[in-house]
Amino acid sequence: MNSRYEDVEQHLDDYVGLLNALSWEYAPWNEPKAQKQHQCEFGCLIERGSKYFRKLWSPDRREDVKLCHDCMVKMLFALFGTDQEATKRALAIDKQRWDATVRALRGLRQPLEEPES
Repeated sequence: MNSRYEDVEQHLDDYVGLLNALSWEYAPWNEPKAQKQHQCEFGCLIERGSKYFRKLWSPDRREDVKLCHDCMVKMLFALFGTDQEATKRALAIDKQRWDATVRALRGLRQPLEEPES
């Protein structure tokens, strides 16, 4: 097996984080437990009770994108395991978002000014 593929498998949460950096920040990929049997976007069966990956796509969730564990690993390998530039871009976007969060939190720590009497 390719060592880069194995790296994606071993550090799956980190790679999903990179994918989320490229996605709209208010609708990240998440990993719920299946309440019923589903079918993955690539035709794989997602058994009830197993974890899978879901990207919210519509308010009623009928059009959400669902991927089984194996298909998510394959997609992340194809996207990041074979393209260092995509990984660098995702890391840069993730850092920008983190820096913006830190700046916002620092702003919350500033004491409120006393109103003048």
